[in-house]
Amino acid sequence: MEMFFVLLMLGVLFWERGGGAKKELLKVVLENKRGLIKYLGSAALLAMTLSVLPSLLLSIYMRQHGFFAYEIFGSQQGGMRIISLNVLFNFIVLSVSLMGAAIFWKAKVPWLLVALSTVTALLIALGLLGVAYYAKSYDLLVATLFFTFLIGGYVLFWISNGIDGKINRWWVPLVFSGIALVTPVIFHSYAAALAGNALFQMRVGGMPVVLTEPLGFGKSVSDNAIEGKLLLRTPELYYLEVAGENSTGAHSVVIVSSESVSISYKFNDK
Repeated sequence: MEMFFVLLMLGVLFWERGGGAKKELLKVVLENKRGLIKYLGSAALLAMTLSVLPSLLLSIYMRQHGFFAYEIFGSQQGGMRIISLNVLFNFIVLSVSLMGAAIFWKAKVPWLLVALSTVTALLIALGLLGVAYYAKSYDLLVATLFFTFLIGGYVLFWISNGIDGKINRWWVPLVFSGIALVTPVIFHSYAAALAGNALFQMRVGGMPVVLTEPLGFGKSVSDNAIEGKLLLRTPELYYLEVAGENSTGAHSVVIVSSESVSISYKFNDK
């Protein structure tokens, strides 16, 4: 994860400054070694923050729903990395789409591209508002927009400042790191909604399911079935939220071995 952000930053640097980047970088290193060290340290801290952020969001999600899956921080870390990379890629694409006009304007690209980016951003924003209104998922909308503009804001900072500006403002990555870590803890319901959506994207949580005894090809319904919301699916266990038997609206979490049941998803892909 850290290597990805290092390569991304170097790519933006050379794209922004072209062939003169090497000379400018060498000049800055010789004239402001201490400032460069501060900036590289804060940038490394930001990369580390982004690498642990998915685990933080998932921990908040599990606490919000009253369970804890130990295995995802042990033997199932590979699956967590795949989910994290998928979410990160989606946020980068969404950030560039929504803030493309500002980014391209700062990069001094042709005005036609800026205008097209503005129209695209408006259409995407209207689409997000429509989906949130239809699904009544306003927490997810707020969390998505927040992290989208957070990532886009840092990209805009990169493009707006040359090497000297980045070194003089070496504390900016620290601010972004603090915001990324503290905000989910304070606004935990929004963080849980964001983590739940990430699991839903990979079809490992966040949707209604039915757990039944293993069925043969000649059967479609089992006498013993459990219906509920799949909170998390791992190769070994299913974490299911089921409604209580009384009318208080209480819910409980059922943990079932994946080897003993069959799972059926109840959502429709259109």
